[in-house]
Amino acid sequence: TPLFEAIEDEQTEIVGMLLEAGANIHHTVFDSKDGALYVAARYGTLETIELLTAAGMDPNAGNANGWKPINNINFRDAEKIEAVKLLVAAGADINQLGAGNATLLSGAIRSKDTAFAKQLIEAGADFEMETSFGDTHYGKAQKADLSELVEFMDQKRSEASAAQ
Repeated sequence: TPLFEAIEDEQTEIVGMLLEAGANIHHTVFDSKDGALYVAARYGTLETIELLTAAGMDPNAGNANGWKPINNINFRDAEKIEAVKLLVAAGADINQLGAGNATLLSGAIRSKDTAFAKQLIEAGADFEMETSFGDTHYGKAQKADLSELVEFMDQKRSEASAAQ
């Protein structure tokens, strides 16, 4: 559809014009039933995510596999956390399970992206939650030998204990 093409081509102005003209924000594509916000999380711009959520798109609407837009974040490094924050502000769950029962934090740990993992924790990701195979994000970070991230998690634990 023109809306999906404009999203994929990062034509934010055209996305805005199509939304103003009444583009169906609930339309999905292919057998996967990917929605516009799901596609925007993968290929779009921060402004496109803002436009779609302002137009009423549900940030928790899943595709045929049950994956949500937040599971599909694929932004350049500097914008990844901003895309997450936009979706969370619109009501998305930062701890949403995606493929293989993985969260964004699981993916950051798996790819050894310590900076993004820290940003996710600062934004509310739960590093104590149980993930696939009964492990926690904390345990996964330990097993991945991400000492800087483990120290950061320990610091966050201490801060939470002191606040109680």
